[in-house]
Amino acid sequence: MWMGYVKRLLAATIAIFGIWCQPAAAQENRARELFFASEAALNDGEYAEALRLAEQSRQSLGRDTALIGIMRAYSLFKMKEYVRAGLALEKARSLPSSEALWKQMDGLSVSINAAIFEQARSHAASEDYVAAALDYRWACRFGNRNACGNLGVFYVSGRGVNEDKALGFRLTETACASGRGDPQYCLNLGVFFTDGTGTAVDVLRGTEFNRIACRGGKGWACSNLTYTMVEHSLGTMKERREATEMAAQQCAAGETYACRGAAYAVGKGLGVPIDHGRVKEFYARACKLGDRDSCPYGR
Repeated sequence: MWMGYVKRLLAATIAIFGIWCQPAAAQENRARELFFASEAALNDGEYAEALRLAEQSRQSLGRDTALIGIMRAYSLFKMKEYVRAGLALEKARSLPSSEALWKQMDGLSVSINAAIFEQARSHAASEDYVAAALDYRWACRFGNRNACGNLGVFYVSGRGVNEDKALGFRLTETACASGRGDPQYCLNLGVFFTDGTGTAVDVLRGTEFNRIACRGGKGWACSNLTYTMVEHSLGTMKERREATEMAAQQCAAGETYACRGAAYAVGKGLGVPIDHGRVKEFYARACKLGDRDSCPYGR
């Protein structure tokens, strides 16, 4: 696949990089030969050799190019040197490029970020939190919003890093606000605003993020949302009804704690008439989904 990619982009990169311009200087010819040798080594699975030849191509040319940078990044990625691959790609992104190359860099960036993220999760699973935090930090830097969110949890709890709740809050905010991360981070942010973790207490903002996370399928957020709106008398009648309906929808979708939130909301009349029959149904559904604490109320 990589060989085909290079051949497809060759014409597009000539004008940008000057490696194949005619008439070519001796060092340009040498750089071209080394680049194609690097390509061949890569396709033969000789990744360390591909990296060495790509570096020699850069040295022969006397400057870096995005194309050579991608070759170095891809070689490092195949060697499972994910952080070094990310740094090489970061450098390549800073250089003049073409739209086609940008697309290739975007695709490689996703692969690198995913690999670092999974490596971090593996470290966390084995309770090597220092290594996990380091990998999450790199993945966050390279644009993985989920990594930013997990790193935020580490800073709030002091796991693998020195505790810094304010930094943890900011990282969680980044993960949620991106719109590309797991709704779990919006749930975390809702809790942080409500509890004042790393920021000033702001129940209204907490409710806002719990609503986002509930809509994203996080049952705990639905429960937090309905409870907070009842206890603090928040929202218009329409907003209160929507919160109850959303919890009910997530309950129907199989979110256990959304069932508990829906039961509480209907029992308190959050935007809807109090209906003890529906309360019992929601608790029974929560029990069926595994919430044993709800079972006595669903009988």
